[in-house]
Amino acid sequence: MHESITQPDFPALTKWINRYNGFFTSKHARMAGYSVQNQAYYVKAGHWERYGRGIFRYKYYPHFAGERPDLIVTTLWSADRLGVPKGVISHDTALSVHKLSTWTGHGVHITVPEHFRRRSQCKFKVRLHYGSLNDDDVEDLGAFRVTTPLRTITDLLLSSHIENIHIADAMDDALRKKLITFNEIKEARLEYPVKQLLIGILRCIDYPRVHEI
Repeated sequence: MHESITQPDFPALTKWINRYNGFFTSKHARMAGYSVQNQAYYVKAGHWERYGRGIFRYKYYPHFAGERPDLIVTTLWSADRLGVPKGVISHDTALSVHKLSTWTGHGVHITVPEHFRRRSQCKFKVRLHYGSLNDDDVEDLGAFRVTTPLRTITDLLLSSHIENIHIADAMDDALRKKLITFNEIKEARLEYPVKQLLIGILRCIDYPRVHEI
């Protein structure tokens, strides 16, 4: 647990600014010694940009091509009282992060623990999925975490909002780009319904080794 600093300490805040590509939360600011009054001052002075309740962006942090503020803000919105994000970008949104298929869903899809609750609304439209993820189901991209290509596809196989043709396209892309390997599929501990659905997708794309699974 981080100890609170009594005076504003910009280098301490910079740790969070760099971690989340310019973004940080009110909790992070308090841990760096910025009181609620300090925070209001920096927003009013134009040094901090507000991205919803308790989420800010340092105005002078550089913007980069292809950055996804929606994914970072949603991740920070999912943070617990200690400032630790609990959500992982998943499902349709994870497909776009991995650049698989041409499918584009609506909103930011994020998987959160079963006990997750939020009273405040996120600046961006959020599609919540409740469940638990193992460490090997997740990739840490720095400013946010995302489900692996294989976990993303198996999650979508159990969804009813996306047609199998899009999932087949995603699997074909992932195998071609070597984001998913045959050994990874073969060794994955998948429950019966998911495994059968996955085999069906591999048959759909005429994968030659599907009979070995």
